[in-house]
Amino acid sequence: MSKHYVNIFFDPGHRQFDNVMLMRAAILSIDTGLATIGIYSMGDILSLCFSIRIPGEFINTNASFNMARSIVGNLEIQARHRGMASIDRAQFFR
Repeated sequence: MSKHYVNIFFDPGHRQFDNVMLMRAAILSIDTGLATIGIYSMGDILSLCFSIRIPGEFINTNASFNMARSIVGNLEIQARHRGMASIDRAQFFR
């Protein structure tokens, strides 16, 4: 089983966003085509990048983006409703 990631890139201006707004910016990045798909987690290498490992085999770009959007959407809902989603901001904005 091969691994693949959706890599979502942010702008330094996003530092001021709360977790809910960061997740919304991530969804916007996916929807506008700014996110990329690759075999590496760029979030481990680059600051201002959030990488989501997509489970299973690579099917196609749309399926991967839809899965990432679903994952980010669930995090956004958790952050908004229960305060459960948290982001390691020191790591993310390093």
